[in-house]
Amino acid sequence: MSLLWPNLNPFDDRKFWEDEWQLHGSCQNNDPYRYFSTAIALMKTIKLDQALKEKIQLGIIKPKALFISTIQEKVGNVTPILTCIKKDGVYLLKQIILCVDTLGKTFISCDQPMEQDYSCQGYNIKFPKFPDWIID
Repeated sequence: MSLLWPNLNPFDDRKFWEDEWQLHGSCQNNDPYRYFSTAIALMKTIKLDQALKEKIQLGIIKPKALFISTIQEKVGNVTPILTCIKKDGVYLLKQIILCVDTLGKTFISCDQPMEQDYSCQGYNIKFPKFPDWIID
């Protein structure tokens, strides 16, 4: 799990995945193993990390719209949620949230009001450089 779904937050991995389950997985009426297995299978199928690296150079600030269109090329015309950390006036991409139906099989748009609670409010976002083990 550490390689496929890395924890970029300052707390331990177990707490990170417990929080992911509570926030995102518990509404799907299945167990944590099935939730994470399904999420990882979807990630491997759409290869979003590869698409982002091809279209958006690491360490460079790009329009938020480019991030969204690159994501939509892989998952369809659905609305993702991007979360960022603002550092020195620059929005650094922290997380991409893709919503799925309750079966975990079809991508759907994430609720728009939910997006207002997140931090990528700027028009430009930097795809930060991480250690190679996280990106590759």
